[in-house]
Amino acid sequence: MLVTSPVVDHARGLTDIELVPVGRRRLRGVPEEVELFAARSTVSPGVDKQVDPVCRMELTPAEVDARVTIDGDEHVFCSAACLQLFVAAPDRYA
Repeated sequence: MLVTSPVVDHARGLTDIELVPVGRRRLRGVPEEVELFAARSTVSPGVDKQVDPVCRMELTPAEVDARVTIDGDEHVFCSAACLQLFVAAPDRYA
């Protein structure tokens, strides 16, 4: 994920995010170039992550908000909203 300098200023104290400068870039709708940073997780690769099938967010066990099991397959979700979208049309997210 790319973030701007003001976000970096607010995130500097976080221990699970690495902020790497990627340079100045032009963004649509912004008159001048903006300094961008790549925000990367520093969570250990040993942490098992699962993917929300709706929004595709990677979730650690602590981040899972909802679960559903269909035909023996467990699906995890970042929010009740993603769960509701999935339940309404599970084939869409296969």
